[in-house]
Amino acid sequence: MARKIDIAAKRVLQRSALLRRIYLGMTFPVERQLQSGSYSNASQHPSIIHFSLNRAGTQYVKSILDRCGTANGMVPANLNRFAREAGLPYLDHLDADEMGPYRHMFRSRGYLYSAFSGFVESIPDLDQYRILVVVRDPRDVLTSRYYSNAFGHGLPADPGRAEGFDRRRSAALAITVDEFALRNEKALGDVYREYGERLMGQPNVWVSRYEDVVLDFSEWLDGMLRFTDLAIDATLRSTLELEAASSTPRAENKARHARQVLPGDHRRKLTPATIERLNSTLADVLDRYGYASRAHSA
Repeated sequence: MARKIDIAAKRVLQRSALLRRIYLGMTFPVERQLQSGSYSNASQHPSIIHFSLNRAGTQYVKSILDRCGTANGMVPANLNRFAREAGLPYLDHLDADEMGPYRHMFRSRGYLYSAFSGFVESIPDLDQYRILVVVRDPRDVLTSRYYSNAFGHGLPADPGRAEGFDRRRSAALAITVDEFALRNEKALGDVYREYGERLMGQPNVWVSRYEDVVLDFSEWLDGMLRFTDLAIDATLRSTLELEAASSTPRAENKARHARQVLPGDHRRKLTPATIERLNSTLADVLDRYGYASRAHSA
């Protein structure tokens, strides 16, 4: 029922430019002010950028980072969600020239930019940020994206984006999960490859895996806090650990945002022939991010 009400409310917003401006102003005050160049904060903590991929636990990790960052006086900025609702371009879809009008929204002190699903070009002073990259087995990402596109969530308030959402759903429902995986594996693999080429090996970059978040949350949390130089109290830590312990859905639900989170879902959904093809075409990605052994056992 709540989801139906949310969709209905967004349909109303689509028909009223004034209501949309009010909605955006109330929902994205930080992002709107960064866009206008008027926002500032007192934190001198190095800004954090969270790069990931859609369907790699992005919103879950973002919620953890937001709370940890806020506890340290940082200001969260969700530029991609702002773009999604306001009808602006996704920054991780732009080339260096197209990024020109948006570079000023990145400030190297005090902000938590989460999350992007691809590399963002031309961020000034990128070496001054703490950069967290969270990846997931690309075969599981492809599987999860199919179910998200076909049965998922989140109608955007922007009319053009809502139409695109409906088109993607219709297209996914018209094919099988195997066909979807094979059609999209190259584009997804290229995102991993760009992360590898542009970010891996840099001293201000930490690459971690969503599987580690799910299977050993406490150790992952310790590593994230050390890398980002964030400190949290016992109450917040306990809350995060309790949420992690209860976050796995008891049964698969195709319409849930977190349909299921355990690693290896592609082995349950894709045919052996499709898995073999992905193991071959994504071999460099699987090897670079530590998934090669899982490919050999798939």
